[in-house]
Amino acid sequence: MKQQNVDVRAAIKASGLKQYEVATLMNVSASYLSQLLLQPLSEGHKKRIMAAIKQGESLKGEQE
Repeated sequence: MKQQNVDVRAAIKASGLKQYEVATLMNVSASYLSQLLLQPLSEGHKKRIMAAIKQGESLKGEQE
């Protein structure tokens, strides 16, 4: 079985964030985000996740 949303998963990993942190930034549960990542994402969901990753990266940069 091919893993879905490899690009989004790679972006989360590269950002140094955990999936639950991205979910928190999106104001959704970690289990909901995990369910989303199991299926092909719509463009809207993908943009929302990528925006949360960017937000998390900037917050992480401010803490360092």
